[in-house]
Amino acid sequence: MRLAGPLRIVVFMLVLALLWIVGSLVTGQGSPFNRLHLMLSGPQELPTAGEVLMSSVKNNVGRGLNIALVNGVTGELMDTKSFFDMWAGDSGINELLKFLRPVYEGTLVFVASYDDPATKMNSEAKKLFSELGSKAVQVLSFRDSWVFVGAKGIDNKSPFEQHVRNNKNTNKYEGWPEAVEIEGCIPHKVL
Repeated sequence: MRLAGPLRIVVFMLVLALLWIVGSLVTGQGSPFNRLHLMLSGPQELPTAGEVLMSSVKNNVGRGLNIALVNGVTGELMDTKSFFDMWAGDSGINELLKFLRPVYEGTLVFVASYDDPATKMNSEAKKLFSELGSKAVQVLSFRDSWVFVGAKGIDNKSPFEQHVRNNKNTNKYEGWPEAVEIEGCIPHKVL
């Protein structure tokens, strides 16, 4: 498959980013502004304390939305969901809603799409992602590339979001747009 090479690069970048987060929190060597550092690409690997929790190698990421919840104060990984299938049936959207509804204030929500983030996305799911700070969720379409980091209780829209539309005239990989990536720091005061 032609996506294997780019997907490996994306996975590698996410592993480095999340190891950076955990390392800076464990060693206490964050910036003077006490920030969480992050880099996110989709689809992703999600490590904690050197252990990879989600990856294509472990066969626990998949079509739809891949999501991790991180404590916004400690940086501790709280929960992951291998994938919410946004293409087939209603189980993906129903499970997504059950997963996002109880998210409490101060929780960081890391999202990376793979294949299709939007076909089964309903208004309640869009509202939940909007409350986490997403702008792009309102315009997601079939096979768009989307990565997002938001937080419950965020005052403004999250600056940690990238969205590339699926367009047969501009797609980089046959039927898919290019992979997207975000990079930056999340100040604690934003939460």
